[in-house]
Amino acid sequence: MKKLYIILTNLVFVLAISSATVLAYTNSGTYIGTFEGNDNPVQDLATVESQIEAFLGYNIDLNYYAKVDAPSTGGGTLTLTYENDNKSGTWTTTDPVSFYTVKASNSYAIYYEDPATTSGTWSTIDILNGGGRTPDLSHLSTWFLNVTVTPVPEPSTLLLSGFGLLLAAGLIKRRKC
Repeated sequence: MKKLYIILTNLVFVLAISSATVLAYTNSGTYIGTFEGNDNPVQDLATVESQIEAFLGYNIDLNYYAKVDAPSTGGGTLTLTYENDNKSGTWTTTDPVSFYTVKASNSYAIYYEDPATTSGTWSTIDILNGGGRTPDLSHLSTWFLNVTVTPVPEPSTLLLSGFGLLLAAGLIKRRKC
């Protein structure tokens, strides 16, 4: 009887652990939301940008990086791997990206990578089709922020430092006199 109890307890434990791994969230980055429509980099750039801005709370300059249509693995600047019948996998880019979109069925989900990165995991878990099921991937797109750095005006800084040195020299000379 004691052996049966130990076997059943171990079986329940193993099943609980295996269930937990199946339910693990597989998307890298921060989930921004799922939106109806398409994430076309030409026609829908302003829409995707405004959805990200609403999440971040400030304006951005979003730029399209690369896209791979399923079931292709891509190549060049963006490559994908697939698991579970085109419902999850990994992505890799040659340059860091800040956002990626997962398109499936009639919707797409946006994810934020902070800091920008060159690899991550993806899935269609945040998208449901009309039948309430998780659909296969249509395509994955990557996006980056166009960050403009305001240059520091060096000449005025040097001029101000020079006047400070002249003033200090004048005060020292006055004290000696």
